[in-house]
Amino acid sequence: MKRVRGLASFLAVAFILSGCSGSADVVMTDPVETEPSQPEQVRPQDDFYRYVNGDTLADAEFVYGETTAADALDDTEVLEAVDDMITEVAEGSGYAVGTEEYIIQNLFNLYVDYDFQNAGVPEELDQLFHEIDDAQTVEEFLLLDAAISSEYDVPNTLNLAVGLNYQGQYDAILSFNLITDVFHSDLSALGESYDPLDSIRDDGSLYLQAIGHEEDEADEIATALAYDALDLYNATDPALFENSDNENFNLYTADQVDEILTNVDLDAYITAMGIDTEYADEFGVYAPSQLQALNDMLTEENLPALKAWTIGRLMAEYGSFVNFGYESLHQFASVSYKPPEEDACIAIRKNFGVLVDPLYVENFYSERNDEALRDMCEDIREQYRILITQADWLTEGTRDGLLDKLDNMLVVTGMDVQRLDTSLTSDFDYTNYFTLFRSLRTLNRSQINSQLTGPVDRRSIEMRMYEVNACYIPSLNTITITVASAIDPVFDVDGDYYANLGSLGATIGHEMGHAFDSNCILYDSNGVYNPSWIAPEDIEVLEERNEQAVRYFEDNFVIFGIYHVDGEMTLGENYADLGGLESIVGIPETNEQRQIMFEAYARSWCAKIVDEVLIGQIANDVHSPYWIRVNAMLSTLEEFYETYDVQEGDGMYIAPENRISRWY
Repeated sequence: MKRVRGLASFLAVAFILSGCSGSADVVMTDPVETEPSQPEQVRPQDDFYRYVNGDTLADAEFVYGETTAADALDDTEVLEAVDDMITEVAEGSGYAVGTEEYIIQNLFNLYVDYDFQNAGVPEELDQLFHEIDDAQTVEEFLLLDAAISSEYDVPNTLNLAVGLNYQGQYDAILSFNLITDVFHSDLSALGESYDPLDSIRDDGSLYLQAIGHEEDEADEIATALAYDALDLYNATDPALFENSDNENFNLYTADQVDEILTNVDLDAYITAMGIDTEYADEFGVYAPSQLQALNDMLTEENLPALKAWTIGRLMAEYGSFVNFGYESLHQFASVSYKPPEEDACIAIRKNFGVLVDPLYVENFYSERNDEALRDMCEDIREQYRILITQADWLTEGTRDGLLDKLDNMLVVTGMDVQRLDTSLTSDFDYTNYFTLFRSLRTLNRSQINSQLTGPVDRRSIEMRMYEVNACYIPSLNTITITVASAIDPVFDVDGDYYANLGSLGATIGHEMGHAFDSNCILYDSNGVYNPSWIAPEDIEVLEERNEQAVRYFEDNFVIFGIYHVDGEMTLGENYADLGGLESIVGIPETNEQRQIMFEAYARSWCAKIVDEVLIGQIANDVHSPYWIRVNAMLSTLEEFYETYDVQEGDGMYIAPENRISRWY
């Protein structure tokens, strides 16, 4: 649901719009970047994306190793600013113990001084690996496995963790999440190949050899683990791997879970995780059949494979500390040729963004920015109110529910970022990088687990503030707009309102639109997943409109003249795009204002990308390619036709009876 950096090939695309087509010369051989011919001048009525972005992308050149060029969402400058800020903090002085500045300064300096290649494996980790390996019973192993998950902030064997209760109001719950991989080998790929099993066997063997197992013995144990992975795959509905989203969330009582996990003392396991069993009366379960298969694996006979799995997970999570220290893991180690100071910045923002966020907000965001952002959010909310009120194809009860949901929606911004409670960090050991790293990971898991004690904070931060991104959380009914998305060049507080509306405003509208897309509309105004809140007759109408939208994208938009957009897979994101645009087009009052807005919208999706990545997106990404997010959406908006006088025969023209709308 995020506005992720979607993938689109600007110049290497053949497109078809309602029978009128434009073409590009595409070579599907060795050159990964195609070089099509194009007319010297493109009219907005024929290809608006190319009309706005053509000159920029024609001049764009790929940097060696990169798959995109001239990407409007390129975050290089943002990350450089973050790294400069981290470096400045590291060079400062006088910080109070336990503050973000103090922790970052120590992380930075300890990282620079840490000799990853020669320091050896931290004794604490080495002892822990052997302690796991020495477990004599499944019961002993499971208690250790549970404790490690909280103390080292790694997944556990049961994949049990605190998450949102999608059938409760702003409620956290312990959930048995879907197991999708073993040692980062994707289980869903087993539908086409047994290659993941080979990877699991090979990696598992190396992990065991690292702590002293002979190769033959390690191979045998790791092979057993690979067969376990196959059993998990066979016990799982393949559709869950494609869509393990919230509609697959099942609420189980403790007694129901006990009937499945007959080989687990669940209360003891939860206690070992550091969680009070008073919060263990209900559980979320995503794949009951997979959980049953997992229980069947928890036997004394299979204990060596279970231990190998936990050892491997822990080694993978703490790889930078062990890969150089264990000979068998050298192939996993990577030598950086960057200055250690640069690597330190990357490690801090990658692993501990929660420390960086408050400083980024304080350095780059202002109350003036926030006020302008929130004012625009309210402008767009009001437009949604008009659209919903006028949607007379819905029953009055459903319209009222959607209006309640709109009114109850919270906007989370950089101003909601909170500083750390220094009482939690002031007693950390600041003399060793590994020890500090591990302490921060433990604190992270502790804070996640603490959500069980009360209502989930709806203003919690769901993404890093230095990401150029935004998201909607249906179970909280909140949208998060990051600071990097709410400052120049995406949002210029001193710039033209309608240019801002076309860039950030469309993003705001997109995220608000997710509340009413084909998936999230099933959550009520309090964030509870409850499809029955919508009247049956409205469900029927919505499904008919969904089918029409699927056909619109699949029938009219083709990549390379071969690859059709998957209308089902992209439906939710396409609806969010369309709803977002429909929510902002009513704000401008003149053609000139609309032109500024439309062109800013097209520029916000500017990107040139190599063919192979685009083909992968068509197959796997829930977002449509960039140029479709522009042309397909605008081609169904009446305001666009009026602004640019689009007529039948123009490339952007879609016959009125074939156009779609989220609200009209």
